Amino acid sequence: VNEGVKEQTKGYTTIALYGVDSRDSNLDTGTNSDAIILLSINKDTKEVRMVSVYRDTLLQIQSDSQTTHKVNYAYQLGGALMSINTLNANLDLAISDYITVDFNAMADIINALGGVEVTVTEDEVNNLNKNLAEQIGISGKYSEGVHEAGTKVLNGQQAVAYSRIRSTGKGDITRTMRQRTVLLGLVNKMINADSKMISNLIDVSFSCISTSLTKDEVTSLAKDIADYKITGNIGFPFSYTPMSLDGKGSVIVAADLNANVTALHEYLYGADKYVISGTVKQISSNIESISGVKSQKVKVTTEAPGDGISDGSDEDGDLRTITTPPKGMIVEE
Repeated sequence: VNEGVKEQTKGYTTIALYGVDSRDSNLDTGTNSDAIILLSINKDTKEVRMVSVYRDTLLQIQSDSQTTHKVNYAYQLGGALMSINTLNANLDLAISDYITVDFNAMADIINALGGVEVTVTEDEVNNLNKNLAEQIGISGKYSEGVHEAGTKVLNGQQAVAYSRIRSTGKGDITRTMRQRTVLLGLVNKMINADSKMISNLIDVSFSCISTSLTKDEVTSLAKDIADYKITGNIGFPFSYTPMSLDGKGSVIVAADLNANVTALHEYLYGADKYVISGTVKQISSNIESISGVKSQKVKVTTEAPGDGISDGSDEDGDLRTITTPPKGMIVEE
């Protein structure tokens, strides 16, 4: 954790949620974290915010070599520990807890809540069913396909297949939106669930997840679920340039990391004019030299509360400027 960050984020709990691309129930080193979601909980107000860190975001991996690579590579190299250290170092966070699921675990959790309501569009149906067929082959657990578009309650296998779609819209950017949609649907189900269903959910979860939290800690959080309110969800970086780099493939480069981290702290923690650490400044400079993406004026506006589900991409496809809830700010470098 970078110097000063614990004091800056005091009053909040931040948990890293991981979805790993594992075909063999491996939830540790050796598998990529293709879903990375930061969950920020205000301890006083019970307000919760979700931020998807795009898996292709170019960051400095906190390994012995301090290599710069896609952030999802950190989990493959060193599991949750290295991934958390990477998020903490690059984004000035103080995460110490995590929850990791794979395809099967997520499906089991969704089924324990009786499925989740999702609106499936016409261009998502075929891709959902392709993912579903692969999952059935991996798990051996059959599920009927989704035959038409519309709002419907998806079972666990179907909902996971939906949240894995990345060949429509803006690829992984749109996929993270689907992942957050499923999580929001699950939270709504939990709020209206009785104590018996919540207890069953926790039992099912702890049979198939990897986490730093104890069962008692999760039970304590769950009993007050009705008091919590999700007030925003969005993807990070807020402003970025997609590009291809030798040895790294297609990446997302924050434009620039300093400004994005400042905006992230306002969004997650209500920070006013957050001052980034020297570590983040150094990493930002390193990423600039590697990518060639120069520090530029980055405008991140936060206006009226909204769902935060938009990447706000410019028509030229280069610089993204995001609108996020809930209060006004312009970040310039």
